[in-house]
Formats: sequence, C-alpha cells, structure tokens
Amino acid sequence: MSMTLEEAIEHAEDTAMSAIGCECREEHRQLAEWLKELAERRKQPEIIHCKDCKHKGTKNCVANAWTTIFGFGVKDDFYCGLAERRTE
Repeated sequence: MSMTLEEAIEHAEDTAMSAIGCECREEHRQLAEWLKELAERRKQPEIIHCKDCKHKGTKNCVANAWTTIFGFGVKDDFYCGLAERRTE
C-alpha cells in the first residue's frame, strides 16, 4: 500500500520522535523537512518559460523586447516574470 505525501510526512515525523537513541532519528527528521518542502512546492503554480508562453513573439513579449532593444536573444528556458503561471 502506498502512502500519500501527507502520510509520509506524518510517518517521518512520528519515526523521528520515537527513534530515541537511534541514528536514524535525524535522518527521519530531515526527510520530514524535505517532504514538507516538496508539499509546499507542489502548491506553487508552474512557471511557464518563454518557449511555451502565449506572448512569445508578440508586442507584449519581454524576450522579444530584449532582443530588439539590447540586440541579444534569450534561451527557451528564459522566464521573464510576466508570463502567466500554469495552475492546473
């Protein structure tokens, strides 16, 4: 049976609390912290990079403006900060 992320966090925390005198206590505490960070990151909307942005190549495209004004292009993984974020 597989656990949900929330169950894995709870299990790691419980193990860290009950593993007194065991060297795995600190490892489970760290694991719980990493799992909490993962849970928080999953709540954040995905960043859409330049290659997938609906504004690419339009007058609203920051990368296009940088190319025009400064004379250099940007890579496909560029994120201008103005693009919409994917929340699905």
